[in-house]
Amino acid sequence: MYRCTGCSYEISADAWRLHQGLLAGLDADQDAFFVRVQLRTARLRALEPAWH
Repeated sequence: MYRCTGCSYEISADAWRLHQGLLAGLDADQDAFFVRVQLRTARLRALEPAWH
């Protein structure tokens, strides 16, 4: 469990590792990071049913 020293908010160790990995990817190459985010978002949206 990770606890923020500023506000005492807690997240799981898995969530903390995910957060750190995302930050590392962003720091390494911002353009590539946002391309991956856009692709993932599009893939997830394609799974949503259309209720029109």
